[in-house]
Amino acid sequence: MKVFRSFLWLIVVLLALQVIRVFFSRQGSIAAFQFVLILGCFQFLLVQGAVFVWLASWAFRKYTHSRRPVRHALLSLGFCGVLLECLLAWWMYHPGRLPYPLRAPYGYYYDYFQEDLLQFDKRYAVYDRDLFYTLKPDDVFTFENIEFKNAYRTNRVGFRDTVRSSPQVVCIGDSYTMGWGVEQEEAFPSKLAELSGLGVANMGMASYGTARELMSLGKVDTSHLQWLIIQYCGNDQGENKSCIEHQYKLPISSQSDYEGLIHAAEVSHIYFPGKYLLIIGSFFEKGLLNRIYPLFNLRWERKDWGQGQEQQAKNFLDILYHSPINFRKVKVIVTMMDDPQNMQGTFLRTVRKVSEEAPYREKFGGELKVVDMAPLLSKDDLFVLDVHFKASGHMKIARALLSAMHAAL
Repeated sequence: MKVFRSFLWLIVVLLALQVIRVFFSRQGSIAAFQFVLILGCFQFLLVQGAVFVWLASWAFRKYTHSRRPVRHALLSLGFCGVLLECLLAWWMYHPGRLPYPLRAPYGYYYDYFQEDLLQFDKRYAVYDRDLFYTLKPDDVFTFENIEFKNAYRTNRVGFRDTVRSSPQVVCIGDSYTMGWGVEQEEAFPSKLAELSGLGVANMGMASYGTARELMSLGKVDTSHLQWLIIQYCGNDQGENKSCIEHQYKLPISSQSDYEGLIHAAEVSHIYFPGKYLLIIGSFFEKGLLNRIYPLFNLRWERKDWGQGQEQQAKNFLDILYHSPINFRKVKVIVTMMDDPQNMQGTFLRTVRKVSEEAPYREKFGGELKVVDMAPLLSKDDLFVLDVHFKASGHMKIARALLSAMHAAL
């Protein structure tokens, strides 16, 4: 009878949590999404905890003749939980020791709850009415995450660049181009300048999509521009789609929206006891169960970005087609930097193929080149938790770009 009552209470608690999840899921904010995610993990582990207590209390009653088997089972559950939480926390800050099967759930936790995003950190970035945000202009600061710590120097318009004269090469892209995780002189635009002897401007900005990247060209002198290098990432797709839907005029959100993202980033970093076990453990176990049967929809932006790359490529080319770039004067190189698995998709192949078809063929005039970086990079060029590249990867990318430029002449 007690077991039946306990089972009913478990059902009531799970249903109550589900009602709360549904309510917050309708709010639409990033903070609400993260709260819903945590509640889902708690529901999943609550069921497992109940099963553990039931089995442990049965074992204590049968083999130790304990008079308080439930209490002993709860103590055992708490002790195991504390040990696991400590171990998972230690691995987070020592990713080199992380077992390979745990890398995906740790990457999931890192992306949503651990990583400091400098674009949504008021210490480093500011609202911009034209581009939504930039880094603080003419600033010097240090930005770090678990696997790196780097110095930043920004120019008068808030980009990680120090080129003063009119550059011959401009690199636009997101955090990969900006040099997330490496020193300023180690980022591939700086290495390309070093190898080529040309003036190379780094106009990369974390989380910019293609639409804003092209808009940022208005912040630099392009009177002597010969080469434009465009780095694409799968997370550009939302912005690019919005730009197309608004007749190629990207709407820029308000300052209050930007401050909301800053607040959401701050909230996501708040730690509470059991957070590592709750989220990492839940993701890991759901992933194992999905191998048997796909029961759980494990949303993870890193992997979601890789879906529909053919359409992503067409949207990218559509935006490029409607841009003010003069392809008769400027040669354009397109490359992709993303999660290594996503980089092996069809985006670049589709760009190459479709760009040679009408009406793009007439617009680009054969001056759009594609460079695939995926075959060049090895696991030694990648961080364990962070999705970006180490300095060795940036050097390989700079050399590949220089080779492509020489081949196009």
